[in-house]
Order: sequence, then C-alpha cells, then structure tokens
Amino acid sequence: MSLDRYVDVAARTYIRLFSMLYDHGIDTILSPAYGEELLARGDEYINATLANGLPVLEAPDFLAFYERYNIRFRFYGNYRSVMGKAVYAPQLELLDRISDRTRQNKQRRLFFGLFSNDASEQVGEFAINYYLKEKRYPDRKEIIRQYYGDFIETATMFIGFEKPAVFDYPLLSLGNESLYFTAVPSPYLTIATLRKILYDHLFSRRIQDPDWDRLPETELNALRNYYKKEEETVLGIGRIFHNVWIPEQTGKELAGKC
Repeated sequence: MSLDRYVDVAARTYIRLFSMLYDHGIDTILSPAYGEELLARGDEYINATLANGLPVLEAPDFLAFYERYNIRFRFYGNYRSVMGKAVYAPQLELLDRISDRTRQNKQRRLFFGLFSNDASEQVGEFAINYYLKEKRYPDRKEIIRQYYGDFIETATMFIGFEKPAVFDYPLLSLGNESLYFTAVPSPYLTIATLRKILYDHLFSRRIQDPDWDRLPETELNALRNYYKKEEETVLGIGRIFHNVWIPEQTGKELAGKC
C-alpha cells in the first residue's frame, strides 16, 4: 500500500472511531498519533510521514467532522521541539490553524499526541518560568492546562491493543483508569466491542468489594476453586503467530486450528 493510500485509509478510520466514541457519550478523547519511536526511523521517513499525514487533518472530511461534533482540537507533546526545523514550518502552521479554527467549539474535545511519551522536560521548563514570573509554584491544574492546551481532570479509560501497555498521556494517570486491550488493532473496534467495554467501565468495575466475613461459604468455595484453577493464568502473556504477538488464549485457539 502506498503512503498516500495508507494516509487516506487511516483518516477515514480515525473519523469512524472518533465518531463512534462521541456517539456513545464520550466527550474528551486523547489519541497518541506519532510517538518517539518514529525518530529512530530516520529523517526521510519522519519527513514523509509528517508531510503526508498531518495535512489530512485539514481535509474537507475532517473539517466537516469538527463542525458536526462541535470539537475543540488541541495538540500536545514535544512536537514543537522535534519539528523545530524550518522544513516543518508548514506543518506547525497547519496545527496552529486547526487549533485556532476549532477554538470556540465547546461540546467535545480531541487531543492529538505528537511525540508525547515524556512530559518531564516541558513541565520542568514551564515550572521554572512560571515561578520566576509569578513567584510561586504552578499547581496541577495550571501545569496540565499548559501542557495540553486545556484542563483535563484525569484519564478515566484507556483502550489499547496487542501487548498491554499504556502510554502517551502524561500527568493524567492517577491509577484509577480502566484499562482495556483488544486482541486486534484499534481500527477493528466495533460498536459491540465498545459497548462491552463501556458496560464494564460503568457498571462491572463499580461494584464494591464483598464483605468477606459475610460471604456465604458456597461463594467462598467457588472463588477458591476459581483461583486454584487459574493460578497459572497471567493477563499480558502472548504467543507469536506469523511473527505477530497475540494474546496467549487466542494463540492456543489458533494453534488448535492450524
């Protein structure tokens, strides 16, 4: 697949996924788009990726999408440092135009992460400059607003795929978010799968732990038997299938069919 074709497919996939999330009541989305791993692929690859990938965010389909859902679009991460060369000036101007164009939208928010794996240096620089000017330390709200361009309370849910790992939403992880990892890449996410995730997040994970002293012996025995049966089960272990990492349970099923 050519790079242009890939970008076109990716753009339509992004719009479908974001629309599906918004239609199910989610009003703030953080989407890590370009990671630090791109830097290891060389300038030629980075130049081609940014030059061909970012302009799609200003294409008619995306502009109509922002208006339809009343989206305020922000970019976060270390992208201004990474893209500080003159060759990236058009891309930086494009990002600023999109932010300015959607600034007045208030119903929903979309944050694109660009080289956002580590916020420590940006936060440190901001804190020093803030202290020199204001003669006090910035609080959490001020730091988050400066980094993301808007205040975000905390992350509540993370949906990833393949090897379980969370990444690229600095400052927002307080340890309370629900983590979900699909067995297939995110472009395959369906409405049925999203609704299963939302039900678990909103209901299943909200139940209180039982009063162990009052739990009937039959239920204690059932849990004891379950723990004994699954004592060697580990979420996050995988198998290699055609040189691709897949969850262990799926790997067992595929191995039985091959």
